[in-house]
Amino acid sequence: MKLILLALLPVAVAQEFYTNDGWSKPDDDRLNSACKNNQGWGYVCGYYATSSHQNAFPDAFPIPRWGCHNADKFMKGVCTWKKASGMILCCPP
Repeated sequence: MKLILLALLPVAVAQEFYTNDGWSKPDDDRLNSACKNNQGWGYVCGYYATSSHQNAFPDAFPIPRWGCHNADKFMKGVCTWKKASGMILCCPP
C-alpha cells in the first residue's frame, strides 16, 4: 500500500494550471514561502485545469503550466484578466 501512495505522489504534486504570461509579485509580507525560496520563478495570473485537464478560460489563460504555487500565503491573491477571475501564482521557469 505504501508503494502505491509513493508512486502517486508526483501526480498529486504536479497540479496543472492555465495562466497568462505574467503578473506582478505580491508584497513580501504576503508572499508564500515556496515562492520566496524560489526566487527565479515568475508570477502569473491563472486557474486550475478542470478535472478532465481542460482549460476553463482559454481566452484569458492560454498557457499550460505545472508545479505552480499560490503566491499569497493567505490564499487571497486574486486577479482578473480578460474578464476571468484567477489566482496569483508563482511558477518555475
